[in-house]
Amino acid sequence: QSSGLFHASMYISMEKSFEDAVWKGMAKKEELSAELQKLYLGEFINVLCGHALTHINDVLGSSSRLTVPAVGQSEWHERSEFLKEYILYFHAECGVMKVEIACEC
Repeated sequence: QSSGLFHASMYISMEKSFEDAVWKGMAKKEELSAELQKLYLGEFINVLCGHALTHINDVLGSSSRLTVPAVGQSEWHERSEFLKEYILYFHAECGVMKVEIACEC
């Protein structure tokens, strides 16, 4: 979720192979528990969305803020309250990540 001039909800899903690549890249050679895997994914998504929102803030000339991402949700309920929806796909050697954005913009 983001609040401010850019009010939006984002849902990010990724193939298992993409998740594995994120964990391996962030953890180096450390073995990760299920709890640490969720924390690492949350941090990855937080950084990714933070960079995107910084760019949006620069373009709009206004500051919007992110909430802490919720990791492990399999459904997205907030989308119906927004006017527009966008879907982006990121294809990498390790798999695909899908980003869905619903906003009032």
